[in-house]
Amino acid sequence: MPLYLPSAFLTCFNIYLLGHGKYLLLRRSILISKIIKQQIYMKQKLLSFIFVWTSLIGLAFAQNRQVSGRVTSSTDGSALGGVSVAVVGTSNATQTDGTGNYSLTVSSNAVLTFTYVGYQSQRVTVGNQSTVNVQLVSDQEMLEEVVVQVPYGTVKKTAFTGSESTITAKTFEKQQVASFTKALEGTVSGIQASSGGGAPGTSADIRIRGIGSVNASSSPLYVIDGVPYSGSNVAISTDDIESTTVLKDAAATALYGSRAANGVIMITTKKGRSSEPRLNFTARLGFLNRAIPEYDRVSIPDYYEGMWHATRNRLAGGNPANITDAINQNASNQLITGLRYNVTNAANNQVVLPNGQFNPEAEILYADDWQDVLFRTPFRQDYNLNYSGGSNKSTSYVSFGYLNEPGYVKFSGYERFNARVNVDTKIKDWLSSGINLDGALAYQDNVSSSGGTATTNPFYYTRMMGPIYPVWQRDREGAFTVDPLTGGRVLDWGVNSQMGARPYAGNSNLLGSLDLDERSGKIGNVNFNTYLEAKFLKDFTFRTTLGGNYYNRYTTTFQNPEFGDAQNVRGRSTKIQNRQLSFTFNQVLSWDKTFNEVHNINALVGHENYRLERNFLSATRSGFPFPGNSELAPGATLEDATSYANFHRIEGYFSRVNYSYEDKYLLSGSFRRDGTSRFFPGRDGQDGNQWGNFYSLGAGWRISEESFLKDVSWVNELKLRASYGEQGNEGVVQARGTDETDQEDPTNTNIDNFYGWQSLYGYGWNNVNMPGAIIGSLPNEGLSWEKNKAVNVGLDFTLFDRKIDGTIEWYNRESTNLLFQVPLPMSTGITSIWRNVGTMYNRGIDVQIGYNAIRNTNFDWRIDLNFSHYKNRITKLPAESRENGIISGTKKLMEGEDLYQFWLRDYAGVDANNGDALWYRDEVDAQGNVTGRTTTNNVNQATYYYHGSAIPDLVGGMTNSFRYKQFDLSVLLTYQLGGKFYDGNYASLMHAGNYGTHWHTDILNAWKQPGDQTDVPRLQNNIPGAGAPNAASSRFLFDASYLNVKNITLGYNFDKTWISRAGLSGLRVFANVDNAVIFTSRKGMDPQRAFTGTADYTYPTMRNFTFGVTIGL
Repeated sequence: MPLYLPSAFLTCFNIYLLGHGKYLLLRRSILISKIIKQQIYMKQKLLSFIFVWTSLIGLAFAQNRQVSGRVTSSTDGSALGGVSVAVVGTSNATQTDGTGNYSLTVSSNAVLTFTYVGYQSQRVTVGNQSTVNVQLVSDQEMLEEVVVQVPYGTVKKTAFTGSESTITAKTFEKQQVASFTKALEGTVSGIQASSGGGAPGTSADIRIRGIGSVNASSSPLYVIDGVPYSGSNVAISTDDIESTTVLKDAAATALYGSRAANGVIMITTKKGRSSEPRLNFTARLGFLNRAIPEYDRVSIPDYYEGMWHATRNRLAGGNPANITDAINQNASNQLITGLRYNVTNAANNQVVLPNGQFNPEAEILYADDWQDVLFRTPFRQDYNLNYSGGSNKSTSYVSFGYLNEPGYVKFSGYERFNARVNVDTKIKDWLSSGINLDGALAYQDNVSSSGGTATTNPFYYTRMMGPIYPVWQRDREGAFTVDPLTGGRVLDWGVNSQMGARPYAGNSNLLGSLDLDERSGKIGNVNFNTYLEAKFLKDFTFRTTLGGNYYNRYTTTFQNPEFGDAQNVRGRSTKIQNRQLSFTFNQVLSWDKTFNEVHNINALVGHENYRLERNFLSATRSGFPFPGNSELAPGATLEDATSYANFHRIEGYFSRVNYSYEDKYLLSGSFRRDGTSRFFPGRDGQDGNQWGNFYSLGAGWRISEESFLKDVSWVNELKLRASYGEQGNEGVVQARGTDETDQEDPTNTNIDNFYGWQSLYGYGWNNVNMPGAIIGSLPNEGLSWEKNKAVNVGLDFTLFDRKIDGTIEWYNRESTNLLFQVPLPMSTGITSIWRNVGTMYNRGIDVQIGYNAIRNTNFDWRIDLNFSHYKNRITKLPAESRENGIISGTKKLMEGEDLYQFWLRDYAGVDANNGDALWYRDEVDAQGNVTGRTTTNNVNQATYYYHGSAIPDLVGGMTNSFRYKQFDLSVLLTYQLGGKFYDGNYASLMHAGNYGTHWHTDILNAWKQPGDQTDVPRLQNNIPGAGAPNAASSRFLFDASYLNVKNITLGYNFDKTWISRAGLSGLRVFANVDNAVIFTSRKGMDPQRAFTGTADYTYPTMRNFTFGVTIGL
């Protein structure tokens, strides 16, 4: 490197040299030499520094680099989300995302540790690897799966003697539902679910292992984060659910005592994790249409022809011999007189010719479709933002959600805002606490869709409205009538002042009235759950929990003053306020001790107090001077006003002991004593029914741990278990008032009865201005618990290097002390009283099998199959009903039969000579013995028979889960084999000829002339009731089997190394469809609608198409 000196320095130096001669020349040489040496030294230092610095940087880059990979379960190859991935000896850590992927910057000599609850921790040295994939093995020595949540402790799956099934968050992520109850069907064995219909903001009804009661509640107990839940199921966002555990037998449920007879569904919400903070955002957008298609109905020409035949047969008196040309002509003359509407350009008496054929020269001027104008394809939106993070001392989970689910019917929909905060803190090594707080605000627009034949019900109205009746008023040429004030189309209300008095649903038009009416609900739901836990004396833990729920619903039902049912009173408005407040306070002391490394005892004792208060307020006014205002103040007349308060208390003391020897032989026992305010408390503390004792005993044998199976390599886990116990059912119910409809589950016709043992009075029996009351029920001090005695035997297995796993269970569930209404003497003034007199059992099997068909790095395929079968039998009825049974609708309760056995007339077809409907009738001798049977055309003389049950032979689901690299696909099928379904909707469409109402296309097969061979009777207006062809009979009973492609989900997870460059921790896009295809025995029929196997005019099951994205930061 050359040395450059400043030019000014060199000039001065040259002058100096000239003035001093040789001596200075020598000095110059020495000076330059020193400068050069110094520069060389500095150069060497600089080069050395640069070399060392570069080496260090290079070494750093060589040792620290990005490592990524995927963590899966060795059991089934599924991805494990939330696995903690940390560099040993440092604070450098991360967590796997929902697809099991992770990414972390590490040095070459780093050692990674992978830890996850229920799996053995694993350490891997990075070395020169850039990809580290890990399969975690479930640990048989440690906690495998949490079954029973706080407040009653936890238990290893291998040490559990009860029956349970767990559903993970992945199941809820795939199905786009407002309520978690609609995502349970088909996922685990032992569950049967009604669809709940497709109304926005509604829940499904759940049954676990059959039918728990005849007249009391059969619904399971819901527990959220260890606290029994009394609020709205729709208010709990599925995005916040970590897992759901279904407890089925006595060993699993007895600790909940008086509320556990019908099983328990335990929900655990998501928690924060002690790792780097995570922020996730999920957006789901989609649309809905009906999954159950509409019934096939006749066309306009077919409708006119059918009504002509009905008119002709009426004129002939139902006798084909009376038919003449004059009668045929008269039928053509009277047809439009009866129907009132002529939608053709033909004369009224020429629409259908005397030969019964639609006039081929007639032109149809208009054909409005009521379903097209009242139904729509709604756009659904669902968003969730959540944060998770924490440290070794404190963790937190925070989420916010928004759901907007417009209804399939116009003027209906559900909108919800929800939020949740879960915080857990370790105050000391021995002391921890936490709080879970969530809330939801919702607005629900309803239509009258809870069933029934009211003309305000859009499903009944649009199905039954004849095809000739228009939505909009027309002139004689078929052109729209225009409103001179608005310039818009005029709606046809079916009145004389317009196109005529419509014979069906006159003075109504739902497109207009639903817009003018209001059926809305404003809903608030808040839950809190806080706990304090202390560990002391090494083996003891004390935990106290306080939880509460506040639920409020403000309902408005307004019928406009201009049109419809309330026109005659100038409009009607009803305001209802439902308020509910509940608290649960419990204290649990547990002890866990291992002796000599082979004996383990886990015991707990506890106390729990539950308080519930409900307030109801309702007021109705009519006489509104102008439309558009539903508030009560403008109403001129007070029609009704009422209010009441209900109070309920449960006090419980409980204990449980679990014992295991060498983690091989298992014993468990639990006991709970409950007191409830529903029953008679006794006098002076004696002879009361308030307190009940409930218990369970369980045993298990881990056969796979025996020495004779140790060398059997294909057996990974084999456990035999059995349990017996008794639970109570204090869920006494009563019929729901018309103003107390459960908008979350419109099919639920019962409400809690908290005062069943007391003598009650009904108010409103006033004499002018003097208040009056009448006795409504007698004292019932003997009213007590229904009891459920359950036996369960199960076999758990994991085989062939964890390729196959599953459970097979048999159970016998006997319900005793069942409540029935027993008749009372007329002299009492009361018709009946509730008594604990019945007995019934449910016996069945549950099978759940998982098969890991393929497991490798790039491709996984797992099959999960479950099915359940049970038989229900009533073994004891009240003495007064044993001979003749109890008839209720299409059912008859008898000893030896099941609860949902159909009791109907037996349809015998059609008399080919005259078209009469025929039914079978028993022939009996003088002693009343049946000697044979014949047919009759008088429905009132027909004999009733049993015709099968609504209970299916088999019910279950199957899931196929695939993964190819970053892609994943899952398909969930739910099914039912066997069982019967009475299709009342179809029966209504097969009427004999009621003017104005629609027909099913099967009516085209109706008998028309002597000799016709058909199973559809002749059509005839005003046919006497004794000959009504669509009277309830086996004619309308069908096979209830179905197959539902319940969910298809396709997703793609972007490579983590790519998205990390954009600052993202995860990115997933997905598409799914719920209720993709439903196969049933008849088009239009929905056998999932109700457990009883009957239909109503309600919201159909909906098909939901969704496209979504999840972004992680």
